[in-house]
Order: sequence, then structure tokens, then C-alpha cells
Amino acid sequence: MNNFDKQHGDKVMNRSIIDCGGIPDSEKVQTEVLQCAIDQLSFQGGGTLNIEGGSYITGTIQLKNNVRLNISSDSKLLGSVNIEDYPELPACFHSVEVSYSHKALIWAENARNIAVTGEGTIDFRGEAESFKVDRDEFWNKVDNRPAGVAFFRCTNVRFEKISMRNSPFWMHRHIECRNVFFSEINLHNHCNYNNDGIDLDNCSNVVIDSCHIDTCDDAVCLKSMTSGHCRNIIVYNSILRSHYNAVKIGTETATEVSGLLVDNCELGGSAYPNKIMGTGSRAVSGISLISCDGADLQYITIKNCSISNVMAPLYIRRQNRKRALYFGMPEEHSAGKVENIIISNITAKDTTMPSVIAGIEGSPVKDIKLDNWTVECRGGGDFSQWEDTGDLNWTFPDCTNRGKSFPALGFFLSYIDGVDFNNINIFPAEPDQRSIVSTNSPEDCRYSGKVSVVREENMSR
Repeated sequence: MNNFDKQHGDKVMNRSIIDCGGIPDSEKVQTEVLQCAIDQLSFQGGGTLNIEGGSYITGTIQLKNNVRLNISSDSKLLGSVNIEDYPELPACFHSVEVSYSHKALIWAENARNIAVTGEGTIDFRGEAESFKVDRDEFWNKVDNRPAGVAFFRCTNVRFEKISMRNSPFWMHRHIECRNVFFSEINLHNHCNYNNDGIDLDNCSNVVIDSCHIDTCDDAVCLKSMTSGHCRNIIVYNSILRSHYNAVKIGTETATEVSGLLVDNCELGGSAYPNKIMGTGSRAVSGISLISCDGADLQYITIKNCSISNVMAPLYIRRQNRKRALYFGMPEEHSAGKVENIIISNITAKDTTMPSVIAGIEGSPVKDIKLDNWTVECRGGGDFSQWEDTGDLNWTFPDCTNRGKSFPALGFFLSYIDGVDFNNINIFPAEPDQRSIVSTNSPEDCRYSGKVSVVREENMSR
């Protein structure tokens, strides 16, 4: 008996999609059969709908209270490639993220005790011609690209052991959901623009455990675009790879994001060759923590992680774009906070840029502790291409917006009030003329501790 069955006890009913009228391996879109079975299970108190015996094509289906969708190892759920099979399902509240897309293959709103499990596959088929967009218009054609999973204000949600492939948009988008658990899922999203893995907007009590996530865009991304809060998120024992950021808070961040723990994870660039977003074969950063729309980022711990094949191991940013992200949010708001962050026991290899920690004038990043780091980087830099670009408050926040040349080998600091370095060792592959730690606002930077450079011949190979 699995966890879902234990939770619901004698109330659980099990139904096969075949018994409900499903036809394995048919070219027919079987949305109506699936939805009717889900509705009946929920009406009768809950249960499991088993997808078995082959492949089934569907458009949007809506999970409802106490229903589990279980896909057996010999079966697939295939997303329809006809956009007409994805009706617009606007959520009952509004934020910038809701406006991104009103469509998804698997949808739920105000549902409780729902799950998607099994050792089978959901292939969203986001590479289909009907979902293709050009690079210069991908944000303008979001409604032509359904998300994979979109859950709004749901409670007690589980995803276990399922494989998910190639959404036309974000794979998972969860807004104001509570008690969400991802366990041993395999997520591959490399077919279209905005191919994030798991996006959590003001969700609380979320666990991502023993998952393998490989994406074109951000692998795991926390956002805050409603008037709620994003709290108590745990990511551990997982492999997170991306062409952009492995772990990210942002970009859209309006309220509190606190209590993030990332432990014992492999972070880094994706080896998948079909790059659509990002800057090349590398991820932009392993860890990216951003407040740019008024959010308070605090009480964040990242430890015991390896980072590889990235430009910058770490990017921490505080700025204020003065954007109103949800109804009733004032446009003239403060810059929020970025403080009380601990990142320890980090091994980074094959990096090309320094870590960046930057605030803006009058709004510094505060109380950052970096402990026990080993960084193997390219080195070979000098000051010839460096230009002071100011605080870049209005630019899109990532480490590339200052160009690819920094005056620092290890860490570039700007407008910070309290960064504590302890046992930080940098191993450059080539001799480097730059400072180990550099600032572009020395009078507005307070940091302590030491960062050491270890000679090239002592590098591991």
C-alpha cells in the first residue's frame, strides 16, 4: 500500500482507464474519458485512476479532491498537440504569473489530497510545431504554450516516481499551494522557451527529495508574485541541471521568501545539447538568489552541494525595479531585504566567472556567511575588458549583465553590509592578474575573513 492509499484508507477505490472506456494506443484524444473517471472518483470520496496498457492522448484534465492519477511503467500519458484541446482556465485570483498562461495539461484549483504517481511517463510533447515560437516573440505567445502542471491553492499534493518530459512552457507551476511533496521524479524539459522545471510561487511546506531535474531554463525556481509568502522549502538528495540556473529565487519577487534549505544536491549545467535559452553549454549560475520587486529574502541555508559546468557558482542580488506584481501592490515600494543567508561545504568545478553578491546604493545585501568552499575556475583573466557599470538596478538580474569580464577572480562585491568568508579556496587553472575579492563600491562594502588562491599545480584533475 502506498502513501496515498494509507492516507485515505478504506475510502480508496481503484479504477483502470480501460474499464472507464479508454482505448490504449489510440490516436483519439481521450480527454472526456479521463475527466469523467476523475470526476466519478472524486464524487464517490476519492481513489486512484490507473493509466495502464499503453499510451493515451489527452488535452486538459482537472484533478479533483482525493484523486490520484497513477501511470504504470508500461504506459504513457501524451499531451495533445492541438491547442484547441487546452481550454482557458483562469484562476480565481490574479498575479503576473497567472497572466503568463491560463492553460495546462494537468490543472487543479482549491483541491486537496491529489497525487500523480507511478513509474510511467507523461510526455507533454512541447516540441510540436503547434507550440513553436521565435526567440524574439516567446513572451508574447505564452497562451499558445500550455504549462505541464498548474495547481492553484491546493493542499496535500504528491508527485512520486513519475517521469515527465518536454512541456511547451514551464513544467510545474504551483501558486499558493501547501504541503507539496516531490519524490524520485525524473523531469526533462528541453524543447521550448521558458522550459523551467518546478516553479513555486508563494507555496509553503514543500519537499523535493531524490529528484533528477534537467531543464533548458531554471531547474527549481521560487517566486513570490501574490500577496502571500513562500516559506519552508526543502530540496535535498537531488540532481538539478540547467542551461540557466540550477536553484533560483526570482526573478519575480514581491513578498517574503524564507526558510529555504538545499542540502546534498548536485547543481550545474545541463549536458543536453539542444540549448534554447541560456548562454551556451554552461549554466549561468549554480545558485541564484534575487530580490528585485520588494521581496524579503532571508533565512536561507544551502550546504553540502557540488556545482559544476557553470559560469558563476553563486549570484546574490538585491535591486528594485518598482513593479507591481499583484492586485493592490503599490508601485512605489521598498527594495525589500536580502539577508541571513548561509552557504557552506560547497565544491565548485569548471567555472568561468566569479561569484557575485550585489545590492544597490542604500539597499545593501546583509549578513551572508560563506564557509568551507573549494572552487576550481578557469582563471587567466586581467583588467583589460572591465568597465564599471554601476549598480544596474533596472537590468535583468543575472551575472552576465556586467559582461563576461570582472575585476575579481573569486568574488565580486557591490553594496554589501556583512559578508563573512571562512575557509574559501580558489584554484585557478591559469595564472590570473585580478584581485581575489573586488568591489566597485569600497566605501559601501563591509566584509571579513579571507579567500585564498591555491596554485595551479595543486588542482585536482
